[in-house]
Amino acid sequence: MPASTSKPFTTATVTPAANHKVGLVLFNLGGPLSQNEVEPFLINLFSDPDIFKIINAPVPDWMERFIQKGFAWLITKARLKTAQHNYGLIGGGSPQLKHTQAQAQALASEVAGRGIDATVYVAMRYWHPLSEEALAQITADGVTHLIGVSLYPHFSLTTTGSSVKTFQAACKTHGWTGTLAQLAPVYNKPRYLKALADTIHNGLKAHAHQWTCPTDQVTILFSAHSLPTRFVEDTRDPYPEQIWHSAQTVMKTHLPNQPWTLAYQSKVGPIPWLEPSTEQMLSTLARSGVQNILVVPISFVSEHIETLCEIDIEYKAVADALGIEQFHRAQTLLTHPDYIGVLADGVADKMKLLGLLPGHASHPRCCPSNPAPSRHAEPSPL
Repeated sequence: MPASTSKPFTTATVTPAANHKVGLVLFNLGGPLSQNEVEPFLINLFSDPDIFKIINAPVPDWMERFIQKGFAWLITKARLKTAQHNYGLIGGGSPQLKHTQAQAQALASEVAGRGIDATVYVAMRYWHPLSEEALAQITADGVTHLIGVSLYPHFSLTTTGSSVKTFQAACKTHGWTGTLAQLAPVYNKPRYLKALADTIHNGLKAHAHQWTCPTDQVTILFSAHSLPTRFVEDTRDPYPEQIWHSAQTVMKTHLPNQPWTLAYQSKVGPIPWLEPSTEQMLSTLARSGVQNILVVPISFVSEHIETLCEIDIEYKAVADALGIEQFHRAQTLLTHPDYIGVLADGVADKMKLLGLLPGHASHPRCCPSNPAPSRHAEPSPL
């Protein structure tokens, strides 16, 4: 792995409190940088029982890991050629790490501008830099307090939950005994919703001369990553409710007269996942006579295979086949000032609660060491 992938980002100069060194760790999915890395990336992905739990009956841990790894190997082999081909279509690898590093640098600059001394690290869930690599650097840097910053706007046990749990395991492996706090998801924060609205407005404007209807009649199709329906029901995962809240609120607040709908993408395997699927929704819209669609990748904050290939290429082909005249996509949030700003707002508020800024005492309930996420509810935002 290139050394640059684990490089911390820091530009701040003001010490928050004596004997404290603060780090911010950004959690994201990760992705292969080349086609040679696709296979191990997929094995890591499909080995995660928080997404694909194969065994529900009580069995020894070693047996569960063995069966999970076997499943991961089989499904990876079945999907490998297609996955490598798809990555080839977007340049051979995922740009997500580059975008996440840019977000890390932007967040470092933003908190520095507020007089906060905090080093920013990146911990990807399924590809480098992994949690273990981030923790090795964090430990070497002498960080005493960490704030987890999920780049998933909507909480799910399969995304933020899995990342936090894996990071906590890395903390134990490396013997890191500092304080780890986690920011609440930003799905309902006004600045996040403003940033999301801006991407929609920009997408509508970017194709103003291509729409075959007035801009305010273009249908906004929010496309979110899907989850297995049984998983959502069994765990009472809040993800679909938070997705719906974001979509409904941003449209009601910022585009009240615009037609819109919501669907889910990226289903894997034969079991039921959240519906309607994006492909199903495209068919429904086409049958209703809709000819102008702007897709908004609501659950993604950076470009990767699911935006650049699945939406831009695969769903575009579906739309063309259905006779939809104009099919375009809004860009992801990337380093939008309001998105980075809402993350920095959360960091500042958390540091105040933890007593890590001069003049702010620690709140008695805000300093648990490595809080574990519940399997049945969203972890407390602390």
